[in-house]
Amino acid sequence: MIRAKSRSSDASGCLRRAFAPRTPAGYFADPALRQRLDLLGHLTEYADLLLLIQGEAGVGKTALLEELLTGAGGDWAVCRISATPLTTRDQFLAEVAKQFRLDAGALGGENILGALQVRLQAVHTSGQLALLAVDDAHALAVPVLDEIARLHGLSGPQGHLLRVVLLADPQLQESMQSPPLRQFRQRITHTLDVPPLSEEQTGAYLEFRLRSAGCEEFLPVDELLRRRVYQDTRGVPARIHERAPELLLEHGAPAGPPAVGSGTGAGWRRWARVLGLALLVIVAGAALLFQDRINRWLEMRSMVEEKSGAQSAKVYDVDLDYQIFNAPLELQHLSTPAHTL
Repeated sequence: MIRAKSRSSDASGCLRRAFAPRTPAGYFADPALRQRLDLLGHLTEYADLLLLIQGEAGVGKTALLEELLTGAGGDWAVCRISATPLTTRDQFLAEVAKQFRLDAGALGGENILGALQVRLQAVHTSGQLALLAVDDAHALAVPVLDEIARLHGLSGPQGHLLRVVLLADPQLQESMQSPPLRQFRQRITHTLDVPPLSEEQTGAYLEFRLRSAGCEEFLPVDELLRRRVYQDTRGVPARIHERAPELLLEHGAPAGPPAVGSGTGAGWRRWARVLGLALLVIVAGAALLFQDRINRWLEMRSMVEEKSGAQSAKVYDVDLDYQIFNAPLELQHLSTPAHTL
């Protein structure tokens, strides 16, 4: 009883690690998600964009941005801000200036924009790409969004000095239909939607997380579990993180032999031996059952060689009741007790 309780506790701990919000598992990207990430990287690097990435809460917008920034390395100078409804215009500008290594307090509010333009021009001249990324942009007030549009408008001899990426829930798109945000909406050059995972992607995501955390006993994820998790979470990763540990424990480890390479080699070898022995018994039984017929098929009762002039031919006697005889090409004469061909 104590042993079973310990095993259950170990499984529960492993699942908590597998579906923790922050995990070293890395970014899950099947071909469709990888294509979206590549498109985002291309737009950021080569377009003078003000990009809106939108999707419902928990769908993976922030994870997408973090993977994009990880791949950029040191070639980008990044200012990243997490917005709140309380963020004012002055606070926002001061934070942007700080992250681009300017002293906003010494500059004063009216001079920050001009100083930022000079700083961004220096970044551009050094060969770096300047990027402003704002998470939860839907929480920002209209004056702050207007300031973002002004920042995006800063330009130099080579064009726009600052790329802007906004991450937002769909409500920002709705808010931009109002007259105060109509001008801001016109400044958005691209919109990238991030939908929830499909049912198939949900199953692959579960296996990715389980395998990364070493929870091999729950692999592979069967169709019933995949469908249940998808129906419960609608493919939203944040909901999967919340619900998957409980649903996996309720469902239990899959029956049958573990997947190859799952780390339970001894169990797999036992199943391989059992299957091999069963196959051997089946083959031996079939051989005993059809032994007489096999012997008759293979039996050739006589073979003589006849000569006719300069030519010779082999003559076989076979039992045609048990054998459909396909004569080889060099065979010139075939005789049986009742037939001569």
